[in-house]
Amino acid sequence: TLTIEHIRLLWGPMTLDAVGELQLDEALRPAGTVIVRAAGWQEMLDEAEAAGLVDERQARTARLALGFLSRPGTDGGPSAIEVPLRLENGQALLGPIPLARLPSLLDFVTGPSS
Repeated sequence: TLTIEHIRLLWGPMTLDAVGELQLDEALRPAGTVIVRAAGWQEMLDEAEAAGLVDERQARTARLALGFLSRPGTDGGPSAIEVPLRLENGQALLGPIPLARLPSLLDFVTGPSS
């Protein structure tokens, strides 16, 4: 088990903080839960849209959904969201939203399985 006591990533006006635990499941895929707190998430979404990582419709939907999860910032800082990032059954999920498939560590040795 890998215990993440605190990780902080700074990207422009955005700050990501994370805590949690990770391990490998029986298929040697990452598993566990990390609680992610993102302050300045609106700017991150603007950057992702400008870079073409999400289209206008996806960005609008994300702004609406994340706006409901958002809490006012402290000391006049940007608003923040706090959500669980779950790694389970070979998937990364942000809350209930699937983000990506997770490979087995064996895939890096033997190549991806079909």
